[in-house]
Formats: sequence, structure tokens, C-alpha cells
Amino acid sequence: MLSPTQINQIADKINSKVDLPLLGENQEKQLFMTVINQIANLLSTTMPKQYQAMLNDPKQGIETNEANKIGNELMQQITSKVNMGMLGSVGKSIATSFVETIVAGLQKGGKI
Repeated sequence: MLSPTQINQIADKINSKVDLPLLGENQEKQLFMTVINQIANLLSTTMPKQYQAMLNDPKQGIETNEANKIGNELMQQITSKVNMGMLGSVGKSIATSFVETIVAGLQKGGKI
């Protein structure tokens, strides 16, 4: 569903927002990419194909309120199905940043 380039871009966005004091930037990014891959795998099986296509085509898209609704549903799925383990609140920050990126990508003119 998401290309390696898109996953890398999302990891960069999250890395700019979330800091893990005991890890260097490269270690943080690798951790974020691991979590993003888990979430992306979940999305590829649960998100309808028409929405997945919108993430790569800025000419397609849905209204903001519909994108936000999907984002809320996605956040519920992530928190119930993706094991964030000992990441705790940092894991929630990663998931929130990921969902914000997806919601923006679903809107007309948006693209990841």
C-alpha cells in the first residue's frame, strides 16, 4: 500500500515531531519505520482499495469531514491491533502522526 519512499517520508515527519532521548536520530527513525510498517500492513488489509488509491493521486480525494472520520476509525484499529509495547505514549504519538498524514493524503489535493 505504501511505498518504501512514502514510509521513509512518514518516518521523517514523525522523527521531526517525536524525540526519544536515549536514542540517536538514526535509531529513532528505524524504530519509527518498524512501527509504520506494522501500521501500513494493517491498513493494506483493512482500508478499502479506493481509499488506498487516493493516497497516491492528488486528483482524487474526499471531503475533510469524511477523511477525519476514516482517521478516527483508523486510530481505533491501530490502538486495538498494533502492539506498541513499551513505547507507551510515544507509540500513541507515532500513531497519531501517521493518521494525520493519512488523513491529509485522503483529501483532494493531498498525497503522501
